[in-house]
Amino acid sequence: MVSKIKLSKFLSYILRHDPGSWDLELDGCGYAPLADVLRVLRKRFRKFKEEDLFELVKNEPKGRFEVSAKKIRATYGHSLEVRPGSESIIPPEVLYHGTSPEDLEKILAEGLKPMSRQFVHLSSNEKDAYMVGMRHAQTPVILEVMAKEAALKDIKFYREGKLFLAKNVPPEYIKAKKEGRNI
Repeated sequence: MVSKIKLSKFLSYILRHDPGSWDLELDGCGYAPLADVLRVLRKRFRKFKEEDLFELVKNEPKGRFEVSAKKIRATYGHSLEVRPGSESIIPPEVLYHGTSPEDLEKILAEGLKPMSRQFVHLSSNEKDAYMVGMRHAQTPVILEVMAKEAALKDIKFYREGKLFLAKNVPPEYIKAKKEGRNI
């Protein structure tokens, strides 16, 4: 059995950032032919079994991957230009984003931008946003995004796995929280 962590990281890398180096072609929504991805995985992991991939997709708690009609894709996190795999939606009233205290002032002035990704990633709860923010700071700041209000003003949101995506979120829809209190 192949390490689930190594498989997930490698699959994320090739489907989000560098399919060309592995002779993979993604369609506009980021799907690659499943047979081609299996070929790459068999070259990379000696003990790889097709079941390992399907088990990963089925049990991956963050919904990072999707298999559909003999194709596979990463659902979010792309540095490559891709379209969302779903239609835009009206999101919940509030979504959350974890960030570093150092970035707070700029975000409150300019809004949330995707930076090196194609979309801003938003969580449906503070705990998940906090865990994401921990990648950027020891004590992250949690941002409340008035998502439904923004959507009603033509900001498009998409649901991908457990996450919500947006091309950007203007500052007027963002409130910073610190230790559960509004700043």
